[in-house]
Amino acid sequence: MSDTFSITPSRAFRDTYGAVMQLWLARPSAYGWMLLMAVIVGVASSVSAPWWCGLIAGGVWLVAMCPLLVALQARKIMQALKREGPSTFTFDAEAVTCQSRSIQARVLWTGMARVWLTETRCFLYFTPRCAWFFRRCDLKPEGEAMVLAFAKAAGVKVEGA
Repeated sequence: MSDTFSITPSRAFRDTYGAVMQLWLARPSAYGWMLLMAVIVGVASSVSAPWWCGLIAGGVWLVAMCPLLVALQARKIMQALKREGPSTFTFDAEAVTCQSRSIQARVLWTGMARVWLTETRCFLYFTPRCAWFFRRCDLKPEGEAMVLAFAKAAGVKVEGA
């Protein structure tokens, strides 16, 4: 078994949208912020209208604006992917490297904040709020085992494994 392996995950808008939604909703504070914004929109709408108009406006904001904002962020990611080309992730015992056409970023495992595995995705957090992500099936079982071994050896917090 080699100490290094690389993957070039495929990206589709739907996968990216789902990953961004998971990133946004990963923390309980996200729900609080969304509710606060809905209340602000509702109160602002009910100032010159009946109270029930404010409730409707707040509900519409939650149902329409949150998915729209996530879609805009996913679109931005897909545009960057189109401009930069596909990213290749290289994993070794020392670091994770992400390389595209004009960008190369290398993050040491000791500097990684956490690794979060969901049923369908793998998130590599290099700060508490910024993460690289790709589908878990792109890793394959042996690659997933190596990523977990590298992360655990460096003392990185692993969730969902």
